[in-house]
Amino acid sequence: MDATLSSFSAAASTLPSARAQSHFTVAGPSDAGMSNQVIQDLLRTMRSLLDMDIAFVSEFGDDRLTLRHVDAKPVSASMMSVGDSTHLAQTYCKRVIDGRFPNAIPDVLQIPEAVALPGTAALNIAAYLSVPVTLRNGEVYGSLCCISHSPRTALGSRQIDALRKVAEIVSNELEKLRG
Repeated sequence: MDATLSSFSAAASTLPSARAQSHFTVAGPSDAGMSNQVIQDLLRTMRSLLDMDIAFVSEFGDDRLTLRHVDAKPVSASMMSVGDSTHLAQTYCKRVIDGRFPNAIPDVLQIPEAVALPGTAALNIAAYLSVPVTLRNGEVYGSLCCISHSPRTALGSRQIDALRKVAEIVSNELEKLRG
């Protein structure tokens, strides 16, 4: 998996930066569907390469977390859907953004506060990865996250670095959608 992850990270790092893309990209009406498909494809690829069960992009707003893009293994597909929303204060995402939780949680059982969150049992969260999705203006749009239903002791800085690269691409696509 490390070689595949390295290949994914290398490929992602060769994509134009947000600044370069802003100089060469002209968004049109048909680009919204393309951006949504790019994000969906990124989630599927990332989830598969990291061997996770669910990958998603959330948006923060009005003290809520709303799912905007979701990719899941068939066995997990009914657990989360685009448009689902919950109180932001009760999420892993908020705790990662605030620095209360690390970006990588290989075994949720090692963090009592995580075990106590309602989503842990409801989503069968055993391992978790998360990074913020930050727009060009510095606003935190939301987060890019992955869930595993089994502990994943190999989760660490390499996986977080790959997730950050994907979050940068997702941010660029979201900027296109916002116009």
